[in-house]
Amino acid sequence: ITRFVAVFNHNEAVKIGPVRSARPYYVALATGFDAIYAHAGGSKVGLEKVKEYGVDDFDQFRYASYYWRQSGIRSPHNLFTSTEKLRSGSEKAGLKDVYYTGYKFSKKKLKGKKAGNIKINFSSSAYEVRYSYDSKKDRYKRYNGGKAHLDADKNKQIAPSNVVVVRADTSMYDAQTLNIAIIGEGNGYLFRNGKQTDIKWEKDSADSQIKFLDDAGNEVKLNPGQIWVEIVRPETEVSFN
Repeated sequence: ITRFVAVFNHNEAVKIGPVRSARPYYVALATGFDAIYAHAGGSKVGLEKVKEYGVDDFDQFRYASYYWRQSGIRSPHNLFTSTEKLRSGSEKAGLKDVYYTGYKFSKKKLKGKKAGNIKINFSSSAYEVRYSYDSKKDRYKRYNGGKAHLDADKNKQIAPSNVVVVRADTSMYDAQTLNIAIIGEGNGYLFRNGKQTDIKWEKDSADSQIKFLDDAGNEVKLNPGQIWVEIVRPETEVSFN
């Protein structure tokens, strides 16, 4: 089953969710952005990593008044929050300001192979991800399980300006807890402007930000707009044309 972690910067979101539990790889990613990490409890290893990495922890179990349960949705998928509540609550909790290095952006078109369609075969057809490039809007429309992936509130199809694929090793901490080796380095792809180029990624430690690099080791420039990062196993089938 695929999972999501969202990073919010300047834009406001009146409804974020469903908010789920902490996982070790999410904690590592959040720590790298110096982010305030909002979650609802977590796996044993996930909560251990919250303490080990020292991430600013905004657990719903402790700060319940800044989250809400929405009626008509089955638990545990009914827990939500907002950027306003998170910012207000974290400030009152005395959590520190966020400092991180922004990615580099350019409106110059990417040079690379044609990539109007992307397919990522995570596991079964129910979790297959596809992207279709919309040249008029310069965005990639996302499909999940054969259907348009819609924002639940606005009923609009998700369409990021950049799609980054990261290949990372996986293992098991125990019988129930997945480990994604997101601290380290590996290969991947950048898709933008209907083109594709190979990249390398690196994350030196939990508190370092994940970087996307070209063959010369320089940080790649992204298309201004939303970024979706798809983390897959080394053997996962990723195709484009």
